[in-house]
Amino acid sequence: MDKLSTTFIKCAGSFLAIRRSSYTFAYSEEKEVCYSFGSLLRSFRVNKSTNQLMCRDLNGRRLASIDEEQKLKKWIERAAEREKEKIAKRNAKYEKLKSGPPKHMFNDPDYIRQKETIIEKTEEAFEQGFVEFLKEEQEKKNKPVVESSSDSDFDIDDLPGSLRNEKKMMILIPILKKMTLILSC
Repeated sequence: MDKLSTTFIKCAGSFLAIRRSSYTFAYSEEKEVCYSFGSLLRSFRVNKSTNQLMCRDLNGRRLASIDEEQKLKKWIERAAEREKEKIAKRNAKYEKLKSGPPKHMFNDPDYIRQKETIIEKTEEAFEQGFVEFLKEEQEKKNKPVVESSSDSDFDIDDLPGSLRNEKKMMILIPILKKMTLILSC
């Protein structure tokens, strides 16, 4: 006698129990798969580095150093081209400046005349102020020196900030003001 075995078939998402018989029909068998191996692979992917440049080729050299070497070769090959571009830019700039508008020549007779009169007035004012200064110095030298009647070893006028120094400044200030007024005209 034949032993009949029960086979489970999944049809449209549900399992059917069918006894083995002599009927022929199409069906697909599905086996249970353990899904823990896929999660294990996913966990390895988390730890995997994404920096491909730190990998090594079959000769043991890092890919980053190979890329740098190639970039350096290209840069060296283009050195002559860069130098030509630099010279071309320099020549273009020179030609642009050379062919540009000429420098402005200032020919204004009124301005030139005013400029000369200002210079002459400045020189005259300076000479006049210097002559006045020399006259005042002569007058001071010609004044008799009055001896103080006190028995002290020093005179108050010799101290810094004394009236004599202030008088000198009072004389020089108007002269300097005249000179600056004439210069500013």
